[in-house]
Amino acid sequence: LASPTARRAAVRSPPLAEIIVSLDVTPALASPTALRVIAPLGFNFTETCYGPGESQYISECVPGQPTPSGRSTAELTVRGAPAVGLQGAARGILVRVQSPSQTPVAREWFIEGIDVLSDRQLGWGQAAGIDVLPMQDTMAIYPGFTGVRSRIVWRFRTREMVQAGGYLDIRLPFGFAPECSAATVEAISLPVGGGCRVVNEATVHVFMNTTIVPREYVFAFYVTPPAAAPLFNELSIILRDPAGAVSDAAVSIPGSRILEKLRIREGQLLWTSTKANRVSTMTISFEVLESLPDLVVAPEQQIDEILITLPNDFVHLVEKPTDLQLMNENMPLRDVDYVDYFQKDRIRISLELNRSSWVTLKSGSYGFRFNVMVPSPMPTFNVWFISLCSPNYPEGCSQITDPAVMATFAMPGFNLGDPANGLTLTSGTDRRFSASVLWSFVLVMVGLCQN
Repeated sequence: LASPTARRAAVRSPPLAEIIVSLDVTPALASPTALRVIAPLGFNFTETCYGPGESQYISECVPGQPTPSGRSTAELTVRGAPAVGLQGAARGILVRVQSPSQTPVAREWFIEGIDVLSDRQLGWGQAAGIDVLPMQDTMAIYPGFTGVRSRIVWRFRTREMVQAGGYLDIRLPFGFAPECSAATVEAISLPVGGGCRVVNEATVHVFMNTTIVPREYVFAFYVTPPAAAPLFNELSIILRDPAGAVSDAAVSIPGSRILEKLRIREGQLLWTSTKANRVSTMTISFEVLESLPDLVVAPEQQIDEILITLPNDFVHLVEKPTDLQLMNENMPLRDVDYVDYFQKDRIRISLELNRSSWVTLKSGSYGFRFNVMVPSPMPTFNVWFISLCSPNYPEGCSQITDPAVMATFAMPGFNLGDPANGLTLTSGTDRRFSASVLWSFVLVMVGLCQN
């Protein structure tokens, strides 16, 4: 028997999808009346495994008994069997199979030629396997602070086209209490006019009322991480067509580390200008809800460095330490070279915590203000990041995927032409101060007029 070959209309085999395998079979001396197809571990044949369409060679396909090693099998009956066997080359025998979540280690496929009356093997063939190809550039970014409501930003790139009415099937670890509705889902770069629905505590559906074309997409909603790390701390995103069939997917994405000793939440992202090729003053911050514990209480959850990462094509204009303004002077900075601004798409701030029992990040807001150049066009992945990094890695953190990164806040940026949202982190306090100054000035003027 000749080796089988595999194909799919889009030349892709996404995880958890029904794909079509095309078999080319050439009998040697004997004419088999049945074919047994043995798939790699993790592939599963559908209940009606032949098709689409009819075959001049095969009359029926049904799933068979798994092999002792757990591989799925399919039994294909040759048309006219048992009186007539397969004679000459048979090309394009189509079989339906469900793909696994990832490419198996042993990828080979096998075909046996069988005599249906005696169940005797007449010959066999082998072929290299099919690569299971997940969505490209897939990310799920959120901080894992126990009990703190946080934004989760999703990014993915698909090569598939899905007609209007398709949806994203999001799978979360149990206990994350997702919040997603038409009012709360953030369509950073995704046509989500169909809304969003929380199916259960581990499943969210994001509906799309326009056609999805091959490109990059970004969106966000909110979760609240649980008190303890879930048993299976993995996430998945599945792109389904209007009928619910899998078009593309990325599964078993590692979840963020759960940080039960820290309580920190996302702050504000502020800007002064949204005009292309102009300077904008940015303010990015986070809020410490409870003062950080010391080394004895939380030796594995200490913060040594803060990494600010700009979206693609943005450039910061920090040329000296004083170009980076701290919005909280109580931040315990390293004595020497506390800021690294040499890479123009990121800024690194080094801390020196626990020099004494009183030197730590106390409860309050911690922000950073600096100038950037606004690009044109704006990036699709228009998200700003502020990462908190552990001291346990000598190289520190220079990107959000580094092992030193304990948690990352992902904040959607502005679009060209959006209104400025100011500079003040605690705007309520500033307004009260301004009103007090104005009232005192009026009293002085009234007194002068009376004299």
